[in-house]
Amino acid sequence: MKDITAKIQEKKSNHNSWLSQGINWFVIISLIGAYIYGVSSNTVHLDENIQLIYPKKELTRFNRYPIIYSDHNLVTGIDDYIAIREEQGWGGPFFIATQINSKGKILNIHVLEHRETPAFFLKLTQSEFFEQFKNMPVDSPFGIEEDIDGVSGATISSKAFARAIQNTSRDVASLALNLVIPSRKIQWSINAKEIILLTLFLMVFIGASFKKPNVRFFTMALGIIFLGFNFSFPLSIAQISSIFLGYFPLFWENGLWWILVSQIFLMILLYGKNLYCSWLCPFGALQEFLNRISGINLKLHPIVKQYGSSTGKFLTWLSLMIIFISRNPSRGSYEPFAAMFSFQGTGIIWYILPLILLTSFFIRRFWCRFFCPVAVALNIGCRARSKILKKGSVK
Repeated sequence: MKDITAKIQEKKSNHNSWLSQGINWFVIISLIGAYIYGVSSNTVHLDENIQLIYPKKELTRFNRYPIIYSDHNLVTGIDDYIAIREEQGWGGPFFIATQINSKGKILNIHVLEHRETPAFFLKLTQSEFFEQFKNMPVDSPFGIEEDIDGVSGATISSKAFARAIQNTSRDVASLALNLVIPSRKIQWSINAKEIILLTLFLMVFIGASFKKPNVRFFTMALGIIFLGFNFSFPLSIAQISSIFLGYFPLFWENGLWWILVSQIFLMILLYGKNLYCSWLCPFGALQEFLNRISGINLKLHPIVKQYGSSTGKFLTWLSLMIIFISRNPSRGSYEPFAAMFSFQGTGIIWYILPLILLTSFFIRRFWCRFFCPVAVALNIGCRARSKILKKGSVK
């Protein structure tokens, strides 16, 4: 009888192993296919887009690269110019078109395509950020907080679009208007936010290295204050997928991104543990503190635990499929971070967020355990590191 039971368990184990391997291969192949499809299909048809924006203009290519169109006014005999640039923003590359008259004044700004988070881009348009550039001369410095007002909560996007408008203006100035405009030197210095973030990671490294669990409560509390409400900068699936898509923001405009990503990678490499989620993530910390306040931690059925974790993996796969196909990280991001910490969100997220917070009173780290794509991605990174080390030790 024992032999029969053992054989049945062995067959079941083998079946589960084959099923697990099959699912893993399906996930890998489908993501590769989505990535290849996204690369091959997501092309921007600039000529068509420009003609849709300016249907009454007879535009001709004045310069091939950088791209400049000219429009000859038959009445005045004077040309207007439209310059297009691809620049790197918060969410990835974007295309912007700047219309400039023969006197070197900006007439209009049009964003042809962008990958910014919808809520943040909406802040730019609602605050009339682009209206500030109209009638500005092409030799303006276009400096945020110098002669252009940035948008609070969308500072990185503000800087990126201002830089793009500056570059398109300089293209027209030098190539079409024969104006000599001295280049503006890039000035970068480490700021308070970057120092604070480095300090937080240093505290995590010290606490993990010397096994000081009490330090964890300080890093979680500081993570809520700074990474959450102050910076509104928790790690998201959009940031992780940007790495695979090759969307790397400029260091002098987004040093926080480089510090956050590099330090998390370093923690996985050194410790093989997902310390970010357990020690620093502001949303995870907020859930844990809410659960401690209630003192209630419901015991979940093993089936709920098993299929709950599978839900997070499925949502992560689905999110990456959407991101890779569209090559737009913001389209596949479903985390409620922006709604929680910067009070920016759209649609159903405002219904999901209260539900998550309420459930966290009764189930410890409810979102992290069952839905968070960042936890799934970082845990996969930890397992990959462990497997690589094991293979290296066997050899």
